[in-house]
Amino acid sequence: MYKASNTTELILVRHGETLLKDALLGRTDAPLSIQGRETINNVANRLAGERLCAIYSSDLRRACQSAEIIAHGRNLPIVEVPALREMNMGKWDGRSFGEIMQSEPEALGRFWSDVENQRAPAGESLSDLKGRVLPCLKEIVKRHVGERICVVAHGGVNRVILFEALGLSLANYYSVEQKYGALNRIRYFGDGNSLVALVNG
Repeated sequence: MYKASNTTELILVRHGETLLKDALLGRTDAPLSIQGRETINNVANRLAGERLCAIYSSDLRRACQSAEIIAHGRNLPIVEVPALREMNMGKWDGRSFGEIMQSEPEALGRFWSDVENQRAPAGESLSDLKGRVLPCLKEIVKRHVGERICVVAHGGVNRVILFEALGLSLANYYSVEQKYGALNRIRYFGDGNSLVALVNG
């Protein structure tokens, strides 16, 4: 088992492309596309020589399927965590940007102008997402002091985690890309401080 004093190394992965790649996906459950599986296979190959002590995943299908590919050949269960689900897009979930722009342009404009605090109708804001994700992540990290773990989640979830590690405001949300299969590394030290070694690699 990987040990490194009081440091927890988090490998944070975004799921692969889905069959609904042109839709706003929050809680909408969509499986990986063929391309999405290929992308995560490449991630798994990059991680093949690294020892992991645990793999956590959002319980949405696109994340679980990605975690299963990464876990293949390892004697590790996947721990599904509902708190790691993508931001709930409410009534816009599963719809395309073009469709929403045509039907609700003013509401969409307000949302994009302050994504940190504005919510999609019946959905969450980034601040809501942060309040859900970070306490969960803190417990996971505390559980694995001195170990290397993998968390497979979503673009919004990953950005919230990365921005907290980097000390950035969520107002800068679009300044950090999380492409499909993005692989990030964060090291958490015993005093709670963190060091991002790699973002979107």
